[in-house]
Amino acid sequence: MARLIWSLLCDRPIIDAYRNSISVIDVVEVLTIQGPPLPKDGVPVVVPIEITLVSLWMRSELEKPERIAARPVIVTPDGDERFGKPIDGDLESAPRTRLIQRFTSFPLAGSGEYTIRIESRSEGEEWQRVADFPIEVRFREAPAQAAPENKPRVTAGKILKRRGK
Repeated sequence: MARLIWSLLCDRPIIDAYRNSISVIDVVEVLTIQGPPLPKDGVPVVVPIEITLVSLWMRSELEKPERIAARPVIVTPDGDERFGKPIDGDLESAPRTRLIQRFTSFPLAGSGEYTIRIESRSEGEEWQRVADFPIEVRFREAPAQAAPENKPRVTAGKILKRRGK
């Protein structure tokens, strides 16, 4: 099975097709949600967000072409798992490939440490955990002169505004 070399969350990746290089802009280590904390009822709330998961994969055997599927799993502090859409990787035409997956929502179940789990599988095999990395979620009260509450949005992939109750 292919090997995961690295994986991270960012605001946006920029790919230079001429050089086949990537620039990762605004790495996301903490999500700060602008607004009051969520009630402690244990039910995750899906909020809009725009962040990107970028991963570099390499063939398990350098000279042996293969295909891979990978998916992210978001695990809340309470252990609730939300499975992301699988994405296919081509390791047949080159020994390395980048998998880039855009998130447009995030399951919030309060502040704390969330886990982004990366799972992969080869054709006909079961999903296997290949990596976990933490992401911290914090809440911050909105300043008095904040933007209207009816327009939640993500700023730089790191600060979310949500409607207060």
